Amino acid sequence: MRPTSLAKDLILKFLQDFFAEPALYDGHNAYLWDQDPKTSKILIVDSYTEDLERMELRPAIVLRRGGTGWMNTSLNQLLSFDWRTGTRGHTDLIYSDLTLECLSRNGLEAEFLADLCFQGIQFYAQQIRERGAFRVASVAIGAETLIQSDSQQELTAVPVNMTLSFQNKWTFTPSQLLLQKITGTLENKRDGKEIQKFEVSATRPSEGS
Repeated sequence: MRPTSLAKDLILKFLQDFFAEPALYDGHNAYLWDQDPKTSKILIVDSYTEDLERMELRPAIVLRRGGTGWMNTSLNQLLSFDWRTGTRGHTDLIYSDLTLECLSRNGLEAEFLADLCFQGIQFYAQQIRERGAFRVASVAIGAETLIQSDSQQELTAVPVNMTLSFQNKWTFTPSQLLLQKITGTLENKRDGKEIQKFEVSATRPSEGS
């Protein structure tokens, strides 16, 4: 798993599919996304892949990633333990903070794009989980700001923030066990005669078993 790219790839693909819907709102879609950037009515890109000058002629959604980290949901993140081999299974959740910067030369249009993203992510949270996310949380619209493009024109940016979490699993198998063999015996005798004997042993398995 590559958590830093997984969250971005998932949301980028979701937004591109979302804005490729011909009847996105009120029976139409003025921001129809197309794989060909020359014909697409909106740019949906990762941060630092496009310069702002290209975004002046049409609206854009730029995805930026914030922090990513472990959520430490349980003690030692232990999922399972095999007493025979010493193999431990672990699991934990990884969170990733994402921001969608909705950009336009028109402030109201930037706000409208933010509204579409804000509601779309919440409405289709189940589909996002089905694509690999464990949870979609903290979806919120931030404050509007003005940014300067490369050609000195101002763009309005309205951020939509969210947090995605993913489940990660890993296994640790020690190269060798501290104890090679354990043998226990329980005997019960009466009048010198053995009436019960129980023995249990555990031996490290051979290679390849």
